Amino acid sequence: MAKSTNRKLKVSLLLLLVILLLAALVFLFGRDRLPPWLGGPAPTTEVTAPRVLHTPYVEPEVIPPKPQPILVRDVPFGLPPLRVPGENPITPEKVALGKLLFFDKRLSVDRSVACASCHHPQYAWADPYPKRPVVPKPVPTDASLTPTSTPESSTGEGTADPRKFDTEKFLTGDAVPPMRDFNIIVPKEPIKEEPPQLGSVSFGIGGREELVNTPSLLNVGYAKTLYWDGRYTSLEEQAAAAIEDPGKMGNRMVFLVTTLNEIAGYRTRFNEVFGEPISRDSICQALAAFERTLLSGNSPYDHFASGNTDAITYEQEEGWELFQKRKCIECHAIPLFSDLRFHNTGAGYVPPDVGSPPLYPGRNRVTEDPADENKFATPRLRGVTLTPPYTHAGDPGTLEYTLILMLQGGIESPGRSAILAECAKMHAEDQNQERTVKYLLEFLEALNSDDSPIEPPTEFP
Repeated sequence: MAKSTNRKLKVSLLLLLVILLLAALVFLFGRDRLPPWLGGPAPTTEVTAPRVLHTPYVEPEVIPPKPQPILVRDVPFGLPPLRVPGENPITPEKVALGKLLFFDKRLSVDRSVACASCHHPQYAWADPYPKRPVVPKPVPTDASLTPTSTPESSTGEGTADPRKFDTEKFLTGDAVPPMRDFNIIVPKEPIKEEPPQLGSVSFGIGGREELVNTPSLLNVGYAKTLYWDGRYTSLEEQAAAAIEDPGKMGNRMVFLVTTLNEIAGYRTRFNEVFGEPISRDSICQALAAFERTLLSGNSPYDHFASGNTDAITYEQEEGWELFQKRKCIECHAIPLFSDLRFHNTGAGYVPPDVGSPPLYPGRNRVTEDPADENKFATPRLRGVTLTPPYTHAGDPGTLEYTLILMLQGGIESPGRSAILAECAKMHAEDQNQERTVKYLLEFLEALNSDDSPIEPPTEFP
C-alpha cells in the first residue's frame, strides 16, 4: 500500500515538473513558437508576410527619352549634313514664322530693334556699322517693361507699329551701311568706307553700346557654342537670352508671349505650326529654325575642292596653298573654315600699364579658367569679305589689315596662341609678303556663296 502511494506521488511530481517546464517555455518563447506536440499551434499552409523593415518601393516616374537629333542632308553643296535637335525639326512653315519674328521690332521692349538690327542679311548676317557717337534714348524703367496692348483691325490682323519693314535701311547699295534708327550725331562730312579711326560694336535698345561686334550667322547651325565666349550651347537658348538681355532687346519672355498673343496673325501662325498657344519655347524654336537655314556653301572653292580646277582663278588657287602652308587652316578648318574652338589672338587686349582690362574677358567668363582669358571663338570665314569689321573687338581696319595682323602673329599678349607665333616667324622670313597677302585675299573671295540672299519680309501680322 505504501509503495503504491509513493509511485503515485512520483508521477504527480513528474507531471508537475512537465507543467512547470511548459509554462516556462510559453513564458520565454510564446505559444506560437512551440511545436504542436508541446501545445503549439497546428501547422498551416498560409505564408505569413514578412515584417516591413523599410519604406515600400515606389515605381519611378517614366521620363520619355529625348528625341534623337535629325541629320538634314539637303544643304548647300560643300557643307556637311546639319544636325538638328529632334525636338525642333525644321519645317517650311516654322522657318517662315521664325523669319517674321527675326525681323519684327516688337520683340524688343521699346519696339526699336529686331534681331535683324544687328544681323543684316546683305552683310552676311553680321553688323558692319561704324562706331559713332550716339545720343542714347532714356533707359526703360521697370514700369515700361510691362506688356503693352496691341490694337487689332477689323480684319483681325495686328496693326501695332511698325507694320512695314523699312527696306531702305537694310537693302541699301551704298558702300557705307545705312544709319540706325536711334538718334545719331551725323558728321558734317560723309564717312568714307571703313574709316581707319573707327571700329564697330553693336547697339541695343536706347542706343546702348555692346562690348563686342556682332558675329555672322552664316552656318551658325553648325556651331557647338554661341557668342564669342561660347556661353550658350543651343540656338533656342541663345534666342531667349538675346531677347531678355538688357543691352540687346531688353524684353522679358513672359511679356513677349503676352504681346504676341494679342496679335491675331501671330496666334494663327503659331497654332498652325505648333498646334498650341504661343509660348516661350515655341518663340525660341521658330527663331532657331529660321537661323539654321542661314547656310552658305556652293562657293567657287567648293566646286574646286570637288575636282573642278577651273572654278577658281590662279591667284585663288595660290591663295589656297598659302592658306594651308601658313597654318591658317589650323584654326579655320574646312569645311566651315572654323575649328569651332577658342583661341587667343591678342585682339582687344589692353596691357595693364595702358588702361583697365576689357569688360569682355573671353572664354574664361564661362569656364572661370585663367588659361582661357582673352580666348574667343574662331570666326567662320565663309562670307568673311562681306562682314567688316573683323575680330570680336570690332577693331578698325580692312580685311587686308586684319589678315596682315594675323600673319604677323596677332597682338602680343599673355597666353597668345602658339600657332600665331609660328605664323609670325614664317611671315618675317617671307620675301614676297605683298604677294602672299594678295593671294590670300583672293582666296577668301572664293569662299563667298553664289546662292541668292534672303529677302526681308515687307509686312508683319
